[in-house]
Amino acid sequence: MSIHYYCNSYKGEPTVDIAQHLGKIEEMCEGAGFVLEIGCGAGNGSTRAIQAALEKTQGFRLHVSVDADPYQPRYERPDVAWWWKVQGDSREPETALRVLAIAGKMKADVIFIDTDHVYDVMQKELPLWAQFAHSGTVWLFHDTWMGGPYNHMTDAIKEFAVAEGWVYTDLSTSSHGLGMMRR
Repeated sequence: MSIHYYCNSYKGEPTVDIAQHLGKIEEMCEGAGFVLEIGCGAGNGSTRAIQAALEKTQGFRLHVSVDADPYQPRYERPDVAWWWKVQGDSREPETALRVLAIAGKMKADVIFIDTDHVYDVMQKELPLWAQFAHSGTVWLFHDTWMGGPYNHMTDAIKEFAVAEGWVYTDLSTSSHGLGMMRR
């Protein structure tokens, strides 16, 4: 995998809150053609796991990272033709339009969300990003159990799942939690 390091003193270790989940994220993204990552952080966590999975994929690959912070990913940026960064608020339709300009009619095989960890934000993000989902899409959510306790943000996911015919499952409650939604 070709990664560009932005900070020479950075050791490249993912933060402990997501490190435990990287293997599962990579596993869930293996064989995907299009992965939509909402909230990429420094690039050394989910972005790295998604890129590792896509390196193994044969054929077409597309990885779009959405983040409001223009400096993210700060430490690692994939240096591959199939990676795109879209800067914008994950709750705004204009941001989704920028992704649509890249993806066209393609639907995401995996949608990973790790943005602001509050109910109101998740409630706005889910219907917006659902336009990129197909019946086989796997949704992954980090920070469903913040520091041990259940994160109320997860209620927005569960409500959306029931209303739209998806099923939500906790994959892990440790390391800030990892949840999954699928048909």
